[in-house]
Amino acid sequence: MSSVGPLVRKEKVGKMKVARFTWLAVIVGMGLLSGMAHADAMYQVGGAFSCPSNSCFGGAYSLNFVGNNAGTTFDVTLTVTTPTSGVAFGDYISAVQFSDGQKFASTPVLTGTTGSPLNAWANTIQGNLNNSGSGGCSAGNSPNACNQQNLVGGLLTYAKADGSTYSWTWHVVFASPGLDVNPQDMHIGVEYANATNSGNFQIVSQSGPTQQVPEPSPLLFLGTGLGGVGLLLRRRSGTSKL
Repeated sequence: MSSVGPLVRKEKVGKMKVARFTWLAVIVGMGLLSGMAHADAMYQVGGAFSCPSNSCFGGAYSLNFVGNNAGTTFDVTLTVTTPTSGVAFGDYISAVQFSDGQKFASTPVLTGTTGSPLNAWANTIQGNLNNSGSGGCSAGNSPNACNQQNLVGGLLTYAKADGSTYSWTWHVVFASPGLDVNPQDMHIGVEYANATNSGNFQIVSQSGPTQQVPEPSPLLFLGTGLGGVGLLLRRRSGTSKL
């Protein structure tokens, strides 16, 4: 009889520990949910461009906007996978641009790049790609944000079109709240040029990505995580009875 008492007490202690952990998880979860409920929902939209009639010269392109869709501030990322053959293969990306159909409150700021240092690119201007003269960006009355690559010793040295993938991210403030989520108003432009930036200008100009990619809600991830914690604790509770 005396040997049964300690086992019963251990089982009760185990159940109490499980209960405490369960309540702790619930309390933490409720706190996080409360904070998220008051936070602005984040919205991501964008997708790949279809590029009919080989108008992308064998490359692949996507544009994504991330931000509070009730606000004016977004981070926009253009991703380019360069061609592995064709007329642009072996050239360099000399300039990139994007737009959404929304008017900018101020000129977007290039905040990040992959495959090249940030200072390899000139400051953003509002304008269009130019395939005459020395190419690059030409300022004008345009909703496009455009950045061109700085020459080093008279040469383009980054973002070579050899199948590699590169990206550019801008911080954007629009003049009015809300993203223009009409895919046809989303536009990208990429210019390829030879190493001396003196010719072979090939411009990819596409509007209307083929898909929208809304991000899953953080609440979904949190709920899944709390469910997993609860399941783990219940399994541990069941194991303690064996």
